[in-house]
Amino acid sequence: MYTGDTKTIVANLIEILGAAAVAALGGVDRASIVASWAHGQEIPGADAESRLRLAYAAAEILRERLPDNVVRNWFFGANHLLHDEMPLAEIAGGRPAEIEDAVLGAAQAMISH
Repeated sequence: MYTGDTKTIVANLIEILGAAAVAALGGVDRASIVASWAHGQEIPGADAESRLRLAYAAAEILRERLPDNVVRNWFFGANHLLHDEMPLAEIAGGRPAEIEDAVLGAAQAMISH
């Protein structure tokens, strides 16, 4: 997964997915918390950070060949490789270590077509 700083990850995810979706990924209920992560004023907990890093890794795979609006749609659409769940929901509700291969495989499959 991406090993860069958390601020950059959060800021890029906000740009691609919007603050509300990033809040869901981070397990928080307010976009203001996400903004504080993006500005380095606060840091997410370890589990939240792992989910954010996984989401960012998937987004970066997709962004190699797809525009941001398609990347955003991928996160919000049902995915047959993820048991017809939205990638966003799978990441937000899962343990990154357990779902990482499935999520990144689904992203890779998307750009392979």
